[in-house]
Amino acid sequence: MAHHIGAARVDPIPLTRNVDGDSLAALLAETLDHLPRVCSHRVARARSHESTAMSHSGSTHRALPAVSQAQFLSCLSEAGKRRDGAPLDVAACLTAAGFSTQLSSITLSADTPLTHALLCGVQFLNCTIDWCSFNASSLSGSQFIACNLRNASFIDASIENCLFRDCIMREVMMACASLDGVGFERCDLVIGSFENARILSSRFDTVTMAGTHFLNAEVRDSSIRNSNLENSVFFDVLRDFDVDSDSRKTVGTTRPTAVLPVDPADRGTSIPRVLVKLDQAAGMIPLRIAMRSPSIDRRKFDHEIGVALQRIAVSPAGGLPIPQRLLQTVDDDPETFAQLASITAKAKTLSANVNAIVLPGGEDIPSALYGEEEDTPRSGSDYRRSLLELALLRESLNRGVPMMAICRGFQLVNVYFGAKMLQNVEGQRGTRDFNLTQGSRNGIYGEAMRETLASVVSHHQAIPVSAQSLVEHLKPSVVHEGLVEAVESPHAGGVPALMLQFHPEFFRTEPMYRAPESFVSRSESLPMSAANQIFWQIFSDAAGAHRAKQAVIRELKGPRSVPPSASAI
Repeated sequence: MAHHIGAARVDPIPLTRNVDGDSLAALLAETLDHLPRVCSHRVARARSHESTAMSHSGSTHRALPAVSQAQFLSCLSEAGKRRDGAPLDVAACLTAAGFSTQLSSITLSADTPLTHALLCGVQFLNCTIDWCSFNASSLSGSQFIACNLRNASFIDASIENCLFRDCIMREVMMACASLDGVGFERCDLVIGSFENARILSSRFDTVTMAGTHFLNAEVRDSSIRNSNLENSVFFDVLRDFDVDSDSRKTVGTTRPTAVLPVDPADRGTSIPRVLVKLDQAAGMIPLRIAMRSPSIDRRKFDHEIGVALQRIAVSPAGGLPIPQRLLQTVDDDPETFAQLASITAKAKTLSANVNAIVLPGGEDIPSALYGEEEDTPRSGSDYRRSLLELALLRESLNRGVPMMAICRGFQLVNVYFGAKMLQNVEGQRGTRDFNLTQGSRNGIYGEAMRETLASVVSHHQAIPVSAQSLVEHLKPSVVHEGLVEAVESPHAGGVPALMLQFHPEFFRTEPMYRAPESFVSRSESLPMSAANQIFWQIFSDAAGAHRAKQAVIRELKGPRSVPPSASAI
């Protein structure tokens, strides 16, 4: 296979990598040699390309000097003050300041103002693009050569006649982007997302796409050549690509897949660590799914959620909690609630094609979902994430897909089944010692919590025992100072679900690429029990069993029963 797919990677690609003092040098070495050809050859190609580009681009490039890091940021800052709401024209900004439109060996970060920008003919050579947002920008005729893109976001961007060559692209989000005439050559696309993207007349040539997915993407007149597609997840769109036979032979997954909702703009401290644990401790392929899909019309969505909640408020309860009634309301009238229905449909597609679902930590749950006013009024609640995760929770239960719910996710599960929440509790941050309740020692957490477990908590809302005791579908497994810290299903043989208020992902885990310091708290280096790792093994075993079961079912039903997505992942 190595001979047939040429320069594309044929060896397994590490999806994630811990970063600490001992492993930093190894990570750097791996990054420099991440493509199959040695780094010196790659840089030589880039320099050759730069020289060729300058020799054929006319006198403008020859006459104008290269811009430095500080000069580039200064140009953007000054231009930003004068644009009066219009998109920032980066090329015009550079040339007006007397610089070339070729950016060489500079770093773009979260503070680089490239959202809603125009990048026409801008070339990025040997650049590091780290947590930079190109969201809603227009890129035309731009090139990224030998660049390292980490957590870059191109959400809702228009990318036309652009080239990515010899690039390392990790956790790059192209959700809802429009790609027309775009080329990816000799690139590693690792844990990327083309969710709801429009991919027209584009080509992927000699690429690897481990952990990259194409949920609900529209693909036309586009090709994949000479590439390694192992552990890429296409759902049902691989059939829309023109794929050469050697690349097609690499299609398939070697381990279970897991949905992980993410927010590229604010990933916090928990979700990046969950990503690492899913890969390294649980042995899964984490699929980064937009928790607030940019394909949703926010104005229409907010109107629809308001109407749905109003209907629920004036209708008989029928014994169902508000979240379940909300989902039922959407199911009963999908035309009225078209935006909401598109989110529940997304959850159905995901649950039908993955082996595990994670509901991670994050912001507060809207209090309307448990029938109360907010103690502290806020400017407005964004229900897009809550609706997606409630729909994923329902599909997990209906389809038997293993689930792990952490912190906010744990609270959401309880609210789904009718629990009320304490909206403000104090002192819930740092390490705590937990023990199982007497009746839970033979349950799902028995192996991980044979002894007292030291783990991390970080929350200001909670489920009190008095509220959770009214929920018949869940039983408390861990209670600490009157607050429920873990629950499980009281029914033997139910869907494997780990529901934890605390954070086992913080045990000896550092994301491969640190979030900006403004996103990261330095106080999480706290002593934790090694048994925190066992939760991930439990989850791994459940996902592996689900994957094996689905394979047997497909085999028994025969090839005609296999959904298009099953053959495309």
